[in-house]
Amino acid sequence: MRKAIFFLLLLIPATPIFAQEPEIKNTKVLQYNNEITAGYGYFTREYMLNFGQTSLVYIVNDSNSYHLPALMAYKLFGSYEAVHFGSRRRTGVMCVSYKRTVLPWLSISLTAGFENETQDLTYGYGAIGKYSRSCFSLAPECQLIYKHKSIVTYYGFLGIGNAFITGKYTSNTSTATEIYHANYINPQITPFGIKAGKRLSGFGEVGFGYKGVLHLGMGYTF
Repeated sequence: MRKAIFFLLLLIPATPIFAQEPEIKNTKVLQYNNEITAGYGYFTREYMLNFGQTSLVYIVNDSNSYHLPALMAYKLFGSYEAVHFGSRRRTGVMCVSYKRTVLPWLSISLTAGFENETQDLTYGYGAIGKYSRSCFSLAPECQLIYKHKSIVTYYGFLGIGNAFITGKYTSNTSTATEIYHANYINPQITPFGIKAGKRLSGFGEVGFGYKGVLHLGMGYTF
């Protein structure tokens, strides 16, 4: 009996050696899972689609098929061919995003963006009206983290959403107004982005789409 007790006492110190938990490799603890960002971008897809627009009129194959704004110009000013766009003023795009990190190398987010432009409508050398166009974009995004080193993160992402367009034509010589609405699929492809900081950070992104060719901003993680 004494020998059995003595043998059990010898086993107690050795028990932790045989009861160790399995080692978990390549696991990274996510300290902060949520992030809110605000940014400003320029040369968006919406801007580029309308970059070459200088006149309210174009004719397809010499037929009578006029561009929609041309019909509005006719209603407002009684002329197809003489009304042109003047100087163009744009706000750029302002974006707000909520991001959730689901894996050490993957996050998902939802982005809302808004941009606006105004232009004078000219006849000869004088302004006879005004054109304004606003674009509201809403898109889910998927971000892939390439590398994380100290406080610097390198990443890229893809977003596919929808653009909601509102256009308005007003006359300087009367109370006539024409408004139209449109919507279309609006993507964002960003192959490269860099973020520096921990809880409060700054970032820069290069891509094409609703956030623009160049997008800069700040973020807060929590």
